[in-house]
Amino acid sequence: MRKSKIFKISISISIDEGPSLWGWFGRAARARSFGLKYWILSLLSQREMTGAEIIDSITAASMGFWRPSPGSVYPALKELTDEGMIEYRELGNRKLYRITEKGRNELVGVPEPSPLGKMSGPVEAVETLSYYVEYLMEEKSELDRNPALKKKLLEVREKLDQLLR
Repeated sequence: MRKSKIFKISISISIDEGPSLWGWFGRAARARSFGLKYWILSLLSQREMTGAEIIDSITAASMGFWRPSPGSVYPALKELTDEGMIEYRELGNRKLYRITEKGRNELVGVPEPSPLGKMSGPVEAVETLSYYVEYLMEEKSELDRNPALKKKLLEVREKLDQLLR
């Protein structure tokens, strides 16, 4: 049985990834902690892409709310290449990335990030929302510098408050 290690604030916990709720929690937590790299692997599991196409695909899937910078995508692509999870071929002056078998194995059992238009229901929507919140928590300094994003988040918070009343 495969075990997954989850790292949160330098604490490591090993949980069984069986068919239980704890196994699902382990996979979901791994996806959250994997962040941008997970999105990249998920996209490359569908087709080969350039770095620019990856950025555009994440932007489209998040309806423009998250546009990862080249300064975060290209280092993540290098790390994934170094880890053997992706590889690339040169096409003129561009690199076309594709997932490897090792990368596909990393995705086994981890929920796929879903564009909002493909949600299967409220449970998936809330889980996806939690992934976005985790990402925003990691990018708080950028949010602090962007009043328009803060305003948008306040609007989202108001709508969430309405849901919870």
